[in-house]
Amino acid sequence: MQRKIPHFPKTYPAQALGNLYRALKPTGYLYLTVEIAAAQEIEKAFVEGRQAGLPIVYGEWAEEGGYHADWAQDGFYHYYPKIEHVKEWLQRAGFHLIDETVGDEYHHFVVQKE
Repeated sequence: MQRKIPHFPKTYPAQALGNLYRALKPTGYLYLTVEIAAAQEIEKAFVEGRQAGLPIVYGEWAEEGGYHADWAQDGFYHYYPKIEHVKEWLQRAGFHLIDETVGDEYHHFVVQKE
């Protein structure tokens, strides 16, 4: 069974953050987490996905099925953006970076609407 992997336009992250920006009250805060993975794992997932014929770009991790976790037996999709890109998207949306930290396999951001 062939499955299609969803692709979002390159402008999607900026559009989504722009919508969050508009939804916040003036000077409101947003707490955002971005899952991180080891560079070697992202590279491996990219190479394996391309070899499997999946239409993915670097940072996307997709498998069509048979993954070892019970919740992913039918396949899964995840995107690991570069943190520099996330910061750029936040800035373009109009947010001001208040704090950031890394922990528990996530990059945590606290931003404020300017």
